[in-house]
Amino acid sequence: MNVSTLRPAAPSLTTHIASAKENKDTQAPAEAEMHPGPSTEDVSDLKPGDKGYDGEKVNVKFGAPLSHKLVAAAGALGTAACVGRMIWQVAEQPTLGAKIAWGAGALAAGVAGYAAADFGSGVFHHFIDNYPKKPDIAKPGELSWNTPVIGDMAAEFQVHHHFTRDLEKVPFISNLYPSGKFMWAGLAALAAFSPNAAVTAAGTAFLGGAFLAQGSHRWTHEPNPPAIGKFMQKVGLAQSKEDHYTHHKMPWADHYCIVNGMWNPVLTRNDFWRKWEGMIYRVTGAEPNSWRDPGVKELALGEITKEEFLNRRPEDKKIFQSLVRASGEREALMPWLHGREELTENHAPK
Repeated sequence: MNVSTLRPAAPSLTTHIASAKENKDTQAPAEAEMHPGPSTEDVSDLKPGDKGYDGEKVNVKFGAPLSHKLVAAAGALGTAACVGRMIWQVAEQPTLGAKIAWGAGALAAGVAGYAAADFGSGVFHHFIDNYPKKPDIAKPGELSWNTPVIGDMAAEFQVHHHFTRDLEKVPFISNLYPSGKFMWAGLAALAAFSPNAAVTAAGTAFLGGAFLAQGSHRWTHEPNPPAIGKFMQKVGLAQSKEDHYTHHKMPWADHYCIVNGMWNPVLTRNDFWRKWEGMIYRVTGAEPNSWRDPGVKELALGEITKEEFLNRRPEDKKIFQSLVRASGEREALMPWLHGREELTENHAPK
């Protein structure tokens, strides 16, 4: 039996929005009230460097579990092995011209692979932020935070909207672990079996970028990232603070790419995510969390123009805030916030 069928049908999003419109003046809280404290602020009206955006450095209280250390080591060794194989594949070419051609091809393939990783991170981030929902709001058949495997991942991504500094409460390699536990095996296979330098470069850049994504994300929130993070941000290999802060503007509906964010401006400029949401809705009937903002929904469905959407932002933002607060989302997500710390603590070195 499908347990979801035992749940009462959730009120429609249209009903929620209509109720919020009627009560927006009294229900819509100030953002500081919704997100009290230095680690729970919404940064909709702040930019990196403003007081309240970065806050103080968060102290890591727990050590990384052995499994996290092993995955990080495997990823580093796999990447090094792939780079070594790529160099060897170029070097073994019989002529200088062939070496140059293979090297140029590998470079182009690497750039393409890294770009694909950034775009892929956006597609995944958009999905995980928007489609698994709070269980009492999810309709029968919809994904929720209780859905096996994907539910916990969704809750950990969504709690970050309310507790923006949570990534820093665990060691850096623990941020890399959720994706790294899948990527290290791909890097190992690539190092062993890749047929040519272009494939090696593309695969290494894609898998390495996916491995690093949450690390790049973490650096956008740290007041003082490590030297390697600052360097990668400066040269465009990691996402900048300025690029990522846009994602944290309610309704958390843009700038989903987190490897280096190269796709974010063009995707936003072309309303890609609204078109993507509209297509998914027409095929599956699923409504994303971002549609709690009525302007986002109407733009995605082609019911208003971009100009109308922008003109309505202040009013629609209040409606979104009201719906988020009324749903109890922030409070309901807190077990995942604390659960992450407890999981790491239980495996910490004594």
